[in-house]
Amino acid sequence: MLHNKKILAPIVHFAAHVTVGSLLFLVIAAPAVGLSLLVHTLEAVNLDSFTVLVLKFLERAILVADAMLFITYLVVTAIKSVKEMWP
Repeated sequence: MLHNKKILAPIVHFAAHVTVGSLLFLVIAAPAVGLSLLVHTLEAVNLDSFTVLVLKFLERAILVADAMLFITYLVVTAIKSVKEMWP
């Protein structure tokens, strides 16, 4: 029974971390989605191309940085969970 708790606890912690991390990813990605919608709207009204270009860059930078940090977070959390299972 004790052995099962030792293996089950890190799995539950990992699942909780993945859930919270996913929610944070979505919260940070939301402005990128908003910028994307804004860019499409501004393109439709033929706004200055430089402004649109800068907003596209910001949208992609936010999304790429968020994704890289999310992947890093998942890898670090997975490594910690494995180390917790097998000390």
